[in-house]
Amino acid sequence: MAQTNIQIEEETVQSGDRWIWGIYIALCLLSVVESYAALSQVVGKQGLYIPLLKHCGLLGFGFLILWVTQRLHYTKFIFFIKVFAVLVLISVVSVQWVGSTINGAQRVIQLPGFTLQPAELAKLAIATIIPLIVSRNQISNGVTMKGAIIAVTVVCAYAAFLLGQGLTNTLLLMFTSVVIMWVGGIKVRQLVMVFAVYLVFGMGYYMIMKNNQNKQRRAEIEQLASSGADVSELQAYDDDDANPGRSSTWTNRIERWKTNHDSLVYMPKTAKNEQEMYAHMAQAHGGICGVGPGNSRECSRLPLAFSDYIYSIIVEETGLIGGLFVMILYLWLLIRAGLIASRCARAFPALLIMGMAVMITFQALVHMAINTGLFPVSGQSLPLISEGGTSVLVVSAAFGIMLSVSRHASQNTIDKMKKKDLENLPKEEQAPNPMQIIINNEQ
Repeated sequence: MAQTNIQIEEETVQSGDRWIWGIYIALCLLSVVESYAALSQVVGKQGLYIPLLKHCGLLGFGFLILWVTQRLHYTKFIFFIKVFAVLVLISVVSVQWVGSTINGAQRVIQLPGFTLQPAELAKLAIATIIPLIVSRNQISNGVTMKGAIIAVTVVCAYAAFLLGQGLTNTLLLMFTSVVIMWVGGIKVRQLVMVFAVYLVFGMGYYMIMKNNQNKQRRAEIEQLASSGADVSELQAYDDDDANPGRSSTWTNRIERWKTNHDSLVYMPKTAKNEQEMYAHMAQAHGGICGVGPGNSRECSRLPLAFSDYIYSIIVEETGLIGGLFVMILYLWLLIRAGLIASRCARAFPALLIMGMAVMITFQALVHMAINTGLFPVSGQSLPLISEGGTSVLVVSAAFGIMLSVSRHASQNTIDKMKKKDLENLPKEEQAPNPMQIIINNEQ
């Protein structure tokens, strides 16, 4: 029996975790099939196969990133993580001035032949730099206060510029950091401190943006009044379309969701609720078993069916069964990452693989919750399935990191792998895995 276990461990070293490979391949196949249907809105402009070929090419480039990443020993990521975090923060800041506006906010940087979304890069940056910070500040009974403060400061630095680009991305970023710190053994009082800082930061940002918005509105009223125009025109001013901090966008969406999401089916269709309405129609049309791949009725009417609302198309074509299958794929990725993390001898690889899995899984769950009406409307792609350049590459890199950890760090039953880990890890990264400590104490 022991010989069989060692053989399985050695096979995993060569190829990486087979379950993670299987989930990645399954998501890529789903992406190709569903994108073919969901991209029907752009077929009239670009032809039948060009959008699909572009998406397949992007998935191929993502697979190349995954293949290179999973072949590297995870210790080689340490230097890159630091550089990447700094470069991403610069891009998040610079998009405020050089970025292009999409859906009312400056979110992307236009590059030759490619659109870069710093918010997607920021998720990967936080999911890698926070494990590095927490692992370097491990003590016998948890995480040092210094480590918790550094981690919170880094997250708030990113959030300060990300909030203007989208609330949901910022909340996902904060949530990922909290889960990593919790897995890293942070104490309850430190966790309360983290939540308090995030809450105060969010409220302060909201008040500042609201104040700026009020100043802008007063200036517009004064300008109209000085020109002799009727200032009553501003009574119909729509803050959901133009505002400096998007605070009204968040408020209006939440209020609309609280008031109307239960009675959406009885409401007349408007420009503001057509996404929710068509998404619900698509899911209702799918029923239990779906209408079959390529037979979606709503894909040509549902705005952003190929990105923010692709889960609705999946449910329409594959039914409730297909929708549950997709959800289980992401949840199993998180479970599998947790199992691998529990087998790591050191804190850094355990926290690193958990950071990747949490980033992917909870973004997927938020996407599904938005599509089904559990959360207010917000732009959030379905990892690896939705069409989108930066997101596909980021998620592919995250899968590569998870496979690298599964190949090189989770073989703690083999003595030679333990020794190699200690030789490759810098001294400050050799803190024992807190998950292993909990398991050993329970035993």
